[in-house]
Amino acid sequence: AILAFFRETIPREWKAFREQVSDNFRIITHQDFRVLEG
Repeated sequence: AILAFFRETIPREWKAFREQVSDNFRIITHQDFRVLEG
């Protein structure tokens, strides 16, 4: 199902997806990543 989404749905609906995806991504390094126990 996931591969079908990437291979079929995204190319077919690219114009709709393109408008909703931002370029604001942060790179998270292993040193900056931590798991909080709750």
